[in-house]
Amino acid sequence: MKAKQTLFPESFFFALPKLPSILRYYDEYHDVYVTINNPSELDVWPVMYSGNQENLYFKYFQNEIKPLIKCWLSDQILSFSSGTARGRYWALSKVKHEDLTDVILSHPTSIKENWFLLATKGYSIFCITAIKSLILFLCRLELLDWSKSHLDYVSDLPLPAQDKYSSVRTGDVFFSVNEESMLVEYIDSTTQTVISKPQSISDDDLRDVAVLICSYQFGFRPMQIGMLRMRDVRVFDIQDENTSSVHLTFKKIKQRSQTKSIPLTRKVKRDWAPIFIEMHRRNKAESLDGGDFFFRLKSSQEVSKIIGNLTEKILTIRRSPTELRHTAAQRLVDAGASHEELAEFMGHSDIDTGLVYFQTSPNQAERVNQALGISSIYKNIVKIAHDRFISESELTQLKGDQQIAGVPHGIAITGIGGCNSGQPACPYNPITSCYGCRKFMPINDGDIHLNVLKDMRTVVNFFEATSKGEANSPTYLQLKRTISNIQSIIEELKEAHHE
Repeated sequence: MKAKQTLFPESFFFALPKLPSILRYYDEYHDVYVTINNPSELDVWPVMYSGNQENLYFKYFQNEIKPLIKCWLSDQILSFSSGTARGRYWALSKVKHEDLTDVILSHPTSIKENWFLLATKGYSIFCITAIKSLILFLCRLELLDWSKSHLDYVSDLPLPAQDKYSSVRTGDVFFSVNEESMLVEYIDSTTQTVISKPQSISDDDLRDVAVLICSYQFGFRPMQIGMLRMRDVRVFDIQDENTSSVHLTFKKIKQRSQTKSIPLTRKVKRDWAPIFIEMHRRNKAESLDGGDFFFRLKSSQEVSKIIGNLTEKILTIRRSPTELRHTAAQRLVDAGASHEELAEFMGHSDIDTGLVYFQTSPNQAERVNQALGISSIYKNIVKIAHDRFISESELTQLKGDQQIAGVPHGIAITGIGGCNSGQPACPYNPITSCYGCRKFMPINDGDIHLNVLKDMRTVVNFFEATSKGEANSPTYLQLKRTISNIQSIIEELKEAHHE
């Protein structure tokens, strides 16, 4: 039986560049160089990306095209990040052999016909992008009928239409007000445990909530969080306030430039700093040095798994780091941040990258509507919080255990609102824990909440006047948080009455 004749001229294989005996590339996550020995002789390449190791199998390509694929993949690994190369490799492996060879062997003047034919076969944008990178590789090496003069022409070949921000435009990726409240409540509760009984929380639980804070408060990607090292965590003692401040320095990633990573320094919310202080103390006790990973995680996948598991535990539905990142960005824009401030927060090199968040922001839409003299169409978004208020008559119709009452610090307080689950089912202190709780239904009488605020301030003033070293006690911090939450309720009522 005759051997199947190859579609490629014999001169093509002689013209392919010879692979190096050692393929050496940089693993950004572990900050080390990784090598692949004798890549030309291997049918499986072990590749490190984002801290993960994955085997890339060339068995998915027919023998006549394997030498070309190996040369192309080597070029991708050396020219881009190993993660980008790995993604393009798997995308290319999903392209049928005959479709791939048809494009490769096309004459530059007739490639458009085969190119548009690819779009009709249902290939994803990732597959088409991988094919284009292979053709550009042939152009740079001037192989077959391709030459450097065709680089611009090939670069302009269209990719399938795709709106990568469609879920942002529809709002599907954003956390609801209720979900954010649940996350904050969980972080606050864990912080209180760390302050009062640090020995009762495990290393894993402490690490998990710290990872969640990095994703929720700062919107960082899993790889950035996992790459945080001991030297990137700094604890500053503030003597006059008898407290501490925690600063974290992350690396800017996913940049087109191959220059050294730009540091991104962030300050942990003061209320949540004890989480990182305790974790830093434990790491020091384990003799971790400055170059060790702060979270002791080996890959970005482990970070994503932690966030997915913890959000599922808190919310009963699994949410991703990407959704937390989008929510953090939208939250910042809704608060009035500029394009430059958002770009700095997100670690974007181009301020236009975050334009979609301004397009979907209710605040931005409100400003545009006011400029055009058009009535607001976003009142339903603001009304999310107002729906939680109840009237005095509605309060009296609730069951007795759903009507909130208590005597915090010797002050009798009643009639502030209701609870969806009922006080007996709540493990927290009445009144002080109700304000800010997602299950709390405040009464829509601002004067009642003003009186509670006055009473709570009296207690705080007493603490400040008599305490010695009590400024960081759980009780004192709880009172301060309660006052802040009461003020938020009062402000919401004021806004509602002005509408």
